[in-house]
Amino acid sequence: MILVIDATNLSSGGGLTHIKNIIKFAKPIEFGFKKIIIFGSVKTLACFDDFPWLEKINLPIFEKNFLWRAYWQTFKLGKSAKSYGGTILFVPGGSFSTSFRPIITMSRNLLPFEWSELKKYGFSITFFRLCLLKHIQSKSFKNASGLIFLTNYAKTIISKQVQVTNNNTIIPHGIDSNYFRNPKVAEIEFSNEKPFRIIYVSIIDVYKHHREVIESIRLLRQKGLYISIDFVGSYYKPEFNKVSEMLNKIEDSTKFIKYHGCLNVHEQIELYTKSDLCLFASSCENMPNILLEGMASGLPIISSNRGPMPEILSDAGLYFNPENPIDISNVIEKLYFSSNLRNLLAIKSFEKAKNYSWESCSDQTLDFLSKFIINN
Repeated sequence: MILVIDATNLSSGGGLTHIKNIIKFAKPIEFGFKKIIIFGSVKTLACFDDFPWLEKINLPIFEKNFLWRAYWQTFKLGKSAKSYGGTILFVPGGSFSTSFRPIITMSRNLLPFEWSELKKYGFSITFFRLCLLKHIQSKSFKNASGLIFLTNYAKTIISKQVQVTNNNTIIPHGIDSNYFRNPKVAEIEFSNEKPFRIIYVSIIDVYKHHREVIESIRLLRQKGLYISIDFVGSYYKPEFNKVSEMLNKIEDSTKFIKYHGCLNVHEQIELYTKSDLCLFASSCENMPNILLEGMASGLPIISSNRGPMPEILSDAGLYFNPENPIDISNVIEKLYFSSNLRNLLAIKSFEKAKNYSWESCSDQTLDFLSKFIINN
């Protein structure tokens, strides 16, 4: 059996991290695959380690813009997979239109399927792009030979809207082992020189609720609490502009609110080690990888009570309504004054993070894919 993976639309982010780790920990021979072929750009293929059973294929069209890649995926993907001897095709991006079978895909982006979140973009290009994506992926999920979900929550939401194939499974992502740090003993007292440091790693976007988080910090500072927050991540420009406008109206905001932009893994880890609390305020997630990384970092966690976050974190953190700054501030304040609770939650979330490994994710994925050769 030869497994073909279409990675032509994976250039960065969680999708690329996922496939990179699937390959890194893959034991294809154990699951009946004599070879894995992966299609991708030069930049994407450079992210994969070399193995005797792995063949990396780059075609000139992969270096062109997304319209050319979309053309290739629509009219050439299936033929290319067959020409290289492929017996099963895995399209992790979630969208396909080829007649090649068996074909397996994944649900990665839940935003198009949650109307309450989607409408936050208003009458914009992003809104219509996500609506189109919902249409395309709904068709793919229905026509796929097999479908992989990342969480029970995602499966429930999508299954209510799309008649998905019965051949589906839930395989969560893993955590980069570099993030794991033993929980440190919580600080008891704070000051202007040594404030209670919160870290929030996430793209600045409408469903990430940075403005509500900022307002909660402002309220706590107004109460006299020594608190600061570090924001890490890229941004969606319209929301970034609103966040910047808000910060400009808060006196001395730069003294206790810092935006670091994108950081690499090691820079993020260094910031985690300097922090006292990890906050995650997203209201729409398929699989909250950033939450998992925070859990592994040895910090106590407070999280949005939406989406799959309670499924992942369970009783190892405290929850808040991400659209209510007062609720967010109350949860932060509770942990600010209780080092014992911080210690307890840090230990619990750290232990729960150990359940998520890329090796297990890779094994489960190849095992699921291998079953379609037997059944087809």
